[in-house]
Amino acid sequence: MGKIAENISKDLELAVFEKDSFTCQKCGRKVPNVVLLVLYKKSPECGGNDAISNLITWCHECAEAHDIIGMQNIKREQLEMFFHWKQIGNDYSDDELRMLIEYINQKIRPWHWVNKTGEKKIRKEMRLNNITDIIDVIDEAFESSIEYENDKITKDSAEDFINNIPRYLTVKRKGPVAQKILYIRGICRNSFNYCNEHIALELLQEYVQALKDYGYDEEALMNDLTKYLQPETIKCKNWSQWKAMMEQWTSDVRDWIRQKNESASEEKTVSDDDIRIFSFHDCEDVISRIELLLFLHKAFPKSTKAKQSKLAKDIYRNTYEFLSAQKDLFLHAQKKNKHGVKDLIEIYSVNLDASEYFYSEGYDENLKCKLSFGARYIITEEVFYTTIENILHSLNYAKRDYDFPCTIKFIDLAMQTCANKYHSIK
Repeated sequence: MGKIAENISKDLELAVFEKDSFTCQKCGRKVPNVVLLVLYKKSPECGGNDAISNLITWCHECAEAHDIIGMQNIKREQLEMFFHWKQIGNDYSDDELRMLIEYINQKIRPWHWVNKTGEKKIRKEMRLNNITDIIDVIDEAFESSIEYENDKITKDSAEDFINNIPRYLTVKRKGPVAQKILYIRGICRNSFNYCNEHIALELLQEYVQALKDYGYDEEALMNDLTKYLQPETIKCKNWSQWKAMMEQWTSDVRDWIRQKNESASEEKTVSDDDIRIFSFHDCEDVISRIELLLFLHKAFPKSTKAKQSKLAKDIYRNTYEFLSAQKDLFLHAQKKNKHGVKDLIEIYSVNLDASEYFYSEGYDENLKCKLSFGARYIITEEVFYTTIENILHSLNYAKRDYDFPCTIKFIDLAMQTCANKYHSIK
């Protein structure tokens, strides 16, 4: 037999494995018991080529390849390849389930193995999950559970590993929000001297349901749980503090819902002509604020028309992007989102760097005045950023009492004005 075909493509390797039914053609063993390799029947040095008819599947032991790097990762990859080749969804045969149990056993042998009870639990959960999730969970449970003592896997950690597989599969099947809820409850359980896990789960579920009622989608829920609730949970010192926080947060969200409903009942529809008139006044206010910054720019040394034009274009571009993000936010949720726009204002109000447009030394020949350090600081840090923030607040359409279709029209007109002003500047 020729040498190992190390440089063939993954597609060709898979084709050879499929041809040979993922079975070593010398000893008859299959994945995951062995790592499979592709060998040349006739090596290139002797005139052989990469034709599939010249390639054959052997296991690493028959090929005497004992120094393979990343053996476990290769086993995992080949097991996935095998199941995809069989085109199995969740309908696993007994033989295929035995292969997955063997994949688990290989991780903890020779000291431990899955007993009949553990195998029954794992098999039940495996039938409800796809192969990629199953293998992911097996690897994840191994990494999080296994402990060693005298270079041997401890019995307790091996049992934890086996017991955690069906638990992890159950959680994974519930989706990311449910997984995050259980993770946060786990923080409570591990951090507090006392934790009522049943009530903790109820409080978390009530909070999430309140956010859903307010209009949060799964992405917004994950952002809230990860960015806000999880860190605050870690900060809590005991169960009582955390429980009070959860009850208050849920109550706050319910207040948001009541306010939103009251606001929605007061929303009004206006004609397209009125929208154009009101939008014109909004944009005039924006333009006047930008003109103020351009006037202040002249007080600084090295102020040129080109630099003033760049300042104006950058502000119009930043304002346009803020409006576009606001529109996307509303369209995604199909309603106005006050809290989301507040976050956008925080981002876009500091999106531009004042120091790029204003200078801090020398005289201004036009105004015939010398600027003190304090005056320069006030202009660059206070006036500039405050003006940008005021521009964005003036275009915060979540605060207006117009209905949803009118709000989108307002944003479109404001975006059009910003685009026109941007392109008119030379």
